Amino acid sequence: MFKSAVLKLTLWYVMLALALSLAFSTALYLFANKEIQEGLDHQYSELTKAETDQVKSPSIIGSELRVSSGHLVLDFFYLNASVLVLSSLAGYFLAKRTLKPIKEAHLAQVRFSEEASHELKTPLTSLKIATELALLKPKENPKELIKTLKDNLKDLNTLDNLINYLLLIARGEKEDQFEEINTQEISTQAIENINLLAKSKKIRIDTKVAKINLKASKFKMIQLLSILLDNAIKYSPPKSKILFNINRSNNQVIIKITDQGYGIAEDEIPHIFERYYRSKVFKSKNGFGLGLSVAKDIVKKHKGTIEVKSKINKGTSFIIKIPLS
Repeated sequence: MFKSAVLKLTLWYVMLALALSLAFSTALYLFANKEIQEGLDHQYSELTKAETDQVKSPSIIGSELRVSSGHLVLDFFYLNASVLVLSSLAGYFLAKRTLKPIKEAHLAQVRFSEEASHELKTPLTSLKIATELALLKPKENPKELIKTLKDNLKDLNTLDNLINYLLLIARGEKEDQFEEINTQEISTQAIENINLLAKSKKIRIDTKVAKINLKASKFKMIQLLSILLDNAIKYSPPKSKILFNINRSNNQVIIKITDQGYGIAEDEIPHIFERYYRSKVFKSKNGFGLGLSVAKDIVKKHKGTIEVKSKINKGTSFIIKIPLS
């Protein structure tokens, strides 16, 4: 879309430059031609008065005028050809510079929409699963139904807070604030976000989370853990186990999430953090290939690192290291 816009804008710049150049050339040509004509006429008049043998006939003067006009036309042709080439190059450069802020704003809007959709997906999935389970067991006892409704209400509150948060970001009224947070608190929230999804596949999440305080974006850290846990559940077989550990080492918070899933092929590992990248084996799975790219961005904002270790049919581990200072 932007390539065609750049070309169109370049064409407009070239047409404007060429129109000005042609107008200037035409005016200059007419002026120069008039001056040459007047000069030759004056020369002929002076020579006539002197009555010398070198008087030129009007036909010779006309011939000289045509030769001079021909030279002028050729000079102006080269001038306008140069203007065409230079304006094309300059126009393309200016068009790219002009459209760059618009392109960046458009990409930011697209990225925001995609990430917002990705974030809304997790609580909506939980709501859907809880509702489906309740419908499958219509004769369930009232206590279980009340628990389901409470869980649904919690997910709805999460959605409401998330939508308000995203609206504030969209209006430019809020940025991710770094604050003192607790690893156990964010881990509990992340597990709650994906708990129903794990239960639907009968996947057990074994947690070993040390209580560590760090300065970070609470929303983004919960988002990071939710993405990685959601990914682990999505690509794990039913009735398997996920290990979720957080500890401290060398003034860093080490987060490690290990599943017993299908694994990632070695040649695909360098690409999994790319936006929209989908594994060839799991393209049939729901998703848009955004989760891991968002996760990497979050880690980068916290000046950390993320790496992956995987073996086919043996599972995958994601290791995140975030500095404490």
